[in-house]
Amino acid sequence: MSSPPPAPSSDLPAAPPHPPPDTPRSRRGWLWLVGLAALVALAWGLRRRATARTEREETAREAAARDRPVPVLVARVERRDVPIRLEAIGTVSAYATVTVRPRLATGRLAVIDNQINEATATVRLKAVFDNPGRRLWPSQFVKARLLVSTRRGALVVPAAAVQRGPRGVFVYVVGGDGRVAMRPVRVEHVEADRALVADGLVEGEQVVTEGQGRLRAGARAQPRTVRDGGAAP
Repeated sequence: MSSPPPAPSSDLPAAPPHPPPDTPRSRRGWLWLVGLAALVALAWGLRRRATARTEREETAREAAARDRPVPVLVARVERRDVPIRLEAIGTVSAYATVTVRPRLATGRLAVIDNQINEATATVRLKAVFDNPGRRLWPSQFVKARLLVSTRRGALVVPAAAVQRGPRGVFVYVVGGDGRVAMRPVRVEHVEADRALVADGLVEGEQVVTEGQGRLRAGARAQPRTVRDGGAAP
């Protein structure tokens, strides 16, 4: 007599689930994802190439702008005797001011007041004028200049060459290669349209007197020399 077959054990591993059927609809979904990723990658690559091209063009334009000569007016650093004067204003009286502009008369200093007016920070002077042509009259308003001393062989440049920046006083110097450099200088005195330079320049160097607003260190310059009459050749 045969025994019945044993019951299936619960410890046996379960059969793996069947994969989802590969339907045409799922294949189309994967194709859409792959195509979208390819479009994103293409757009990113094109954008990167356009950005790189724009940067190269800007770099080329900046280089061309740096190498384009900037027309400027220049003058040479000279050595000359510089009179040091003081200026004042006042009225002509029996003893009036000193040298008058326009040159009405030339006199000599006679007396210096020993008191300083604290309100105006001025001191009174008295000078004697011969006034042979009677060009000076009592109570006439004049501007006077007093010659204090004369600096012999001083380095001078046009006052228009002196510039002021965050780092102090400087001038643009044109080098032998036609490029400009910012040169710090120490200005000791300004007399009329000339600046007496105590340090920073050498006789014979060219300094820019007009066109500084378009310059920067290392720029190429197209210099024109200013003559004493004020005209460029």
